[in-house]
Amino acid sequence: MKIALIFIAAALTACTTAPTGQGGKPLTLADAGPKPADAIAIAKAAMLPILKDPESARFQLIRPARPVVTGTTMIHQGAAGWEICVNVNAKNSYGGYTGQRTTYLLWNSGRVVLHDSSPFGET
Repeated sequence: MKIALIFIAAALTACTTAPTGQGGKPLTLADAGPKPADAIAIAKAAMLPILKDPESARFQLIRPARPVVTGTTMIHQGAAGWEICVNVNAKNSYGGYTGQRTTYLLWNSGRVVLHDSSPFGET
């Protein structure tokens, strides 16, 4: 099991490169921009338009927003911003709640620059 985890970690590390900003300068936490005033409001603004029943949505902040720099991968260009992690529970088409889904948003200077609702993120 430990060997498998080491191989997975090595493979994921090999797929990323250091993110760069304008002029090829490496991104740092200082590039994250100002701290968001209301993380829940930002999450709601980003999520409500894509939910089947936005009126039913329940949002729970997992932890305070924190500055991060993401790596560049084959499917995502690296970025700096404030990571907002929330659990979202909303009704589906049948009227039942779907259960808590962890969603990650990367917020920088007034806009969401990355949104990930994959089930593989940390909680």
